[in-house]
Amino acid sequence: MTRVRLPRLLDANFNEIGRAQPTALQISLQLRDASTAQMTVPGGGIAMHAWAELYTHKGSAGLFRVTGITRDLDGADTLTLRHAIDTLSDSVWRAQTDYDGTVAGFLGALLGQQTRAYWQLGVCEDTAAYKRSGINYNRLSELLREMMEARDGYYPDYDLTTTPWTLNFRALPQTVSAEARMGRNTDTAQITRDDGDLCNRLHLSINTMVTTDGVTTNQVEIRTYDDAASQAVYGVIEKTADIDTADVGDPDAWAAAFLARRKAPAVQITIDGYEFSRLTGDSWDEFGRGRMVRVNLRGIGETVDERVEAVNYPDALGEPEHVTVELANRLARFTSTIAQLERETARAGGAARSAARNAASGAELEHWAMVVSQHTEALDATGITELWETGIILDAQTGAKIYSLNQGFQSQYAELQVQSGEISSLVQQTGVEQLETGTTLFSKITQNAGNITTLVQQTGVGSLSAGDTLYSMISQNATEITTKVSAGDVASTINQTAQSVLIQASKIDLQGYVTATDLSAVSAEITNLTTGATTANTLKATLLQADTTFNFQGHQARWWRVSLLNANNVAVTATFLIQQQ
Repeated sequence: MTRVRLPRLLDANFNEIGRAQPTALQISLQLRDASTAQMTVPGGGIAMHAWAELYTHKGSAGLFRVTGITRDLDGADTLTLRHAIDTLSDSVWRAQTDYDGTVAGFLGALLGQQTRAYWQLGVCEDTAAYKRSGINYNRLSELLREMMEARDGYYPDYDLTTTPWTLNFRALPQTVSAEARMGRNTDTAQITRDDGDLCNRLHLSINTMVTTDGVTTNQVEIRTYDDAASQAVYGVIEKTADIDTADVGDPDAWAAAFLARRKAPAVQITIDGYEFSRLTGDSWDEFGRGRMVRVNLRGIGETVDERVEAVNYPDALGEPEHVTVELANRLARFTSTIAQLERETARAGGAARSAARNAASGAELEHWAMVVSQHTEALDATGITELWETGIILDAQTGAKIYSLNQGFQSQYAELQVQSGEISSLVQQTGVEQLETGTTLFSKITQNAGNITTLVQQTGVGSLSAGDTLYSMISQNATEITTKVSAGDVASTINQTAQSVLIQASKIDLQGYVTATDLSAVSAEITNLTTGATTANTLKATLLQADTTFNFQGHQARWWRVSLLNANNVAVTATFLIQQQ
């Protein structure tokens, strides 16, 4: 019976501290992405980011780090582990820059950005030039995957016997070293064919930023590339792509590589190692990752050159010789990783510049996720160009923005901005039909943890004087509410706090019954006033009359009582009887 060494548990300095006693162990050794493993340990006790050296019956499978833990009801822990190359996900490229040099130079610069120097660069067999614009605090693991995506004739090879560990970048073998005949009597093989990426005619949009007299514009050239041999078999299958010359030095070479990867349907084959040995005549454990195998799909009528993409051990302890081999006629494109998103954002960056956003920098464009635009020329023979555009912008520093634009006879724009600590929405219209020429209407709501502000504004040249602005604004936080209405230089404001309400305006009109508990005014004009008692330093009246009247000697009369201060500041009261004639 084949025996397999138990996983070695290591401390932070990679010294052995014990052996794990797993009840299950699965290992998947990948050609290009980080290899993974899953291990179930009864009783737990292994911490997150703990290190272990894993083994197959062939020897060491490499160093792995715990990246996930799931606790079962019976107390067992199921650990998810990733190969040591995953440590590059711990660090970012701490700068905003562009790179233009060689593959080796890029790898060296990338490894130089590690917070802890786990890796050093060894042999780099790829001598080609490499460009990467808009690097902006990207994770090192993402930058490495993206570079491998662009240089898919090469693969990473790891040497974990050195200190630091050594990353080599080696050329993949291009010659077929074995042949397999997949007949109908093949029981253990699973063959998957997919034409989702099939393309034999490429329409390539090539964006070039050109600066003339200090003005930068984007020039777009469309080139079409064909693969006649593929078209003869599958018919014409078209696709589009968008590149920037700042990122791709040779568009023709880029297009040729694009078509070479997609000129035939993808074929994925998963097969048991022993069955693979029977089909090829070689020992199954000779099929190392990256090896090229010619596969004759009898019954399907196709022959494809497949590369060993992964070697899997579904039960490395219980059945160590049960191995499955995965082959593909194209290398995995990392569709489940962030590299896919980065490629799409890079392509959308060119689309964004094509949509008249020429002023955006390369770093900003790196974060565009999607831009869809449509232009219509000469509407109704007016010569006016109308643009419809919708976009999503993702930026690590400024957050996410969704916008929609319609520009032509009248411009309408709406935007939702979500960033750390704040959400804002904006709706704007500038028109020449319903609105007077040059008139702009917009509303904006801004919300953060401490304040909500609502603003509605109109700037116009019609009923308003040229350049005048009307706007109303409401601002609210935990301690006050402020409202303001403005027309040109005239404005009124109401500010309310827990202690006071302040009203500021050139005119204040109170209509209806008004009650004031305490009233103080520097100057006031009141048409009718009824009071219970009035105290005044100076009282001046055109008509002064008393409320109590009576009959005196046949005539109506009123009593008046006046209180005055004499020279000694003593109050003297006098009473008058005034008879009405």
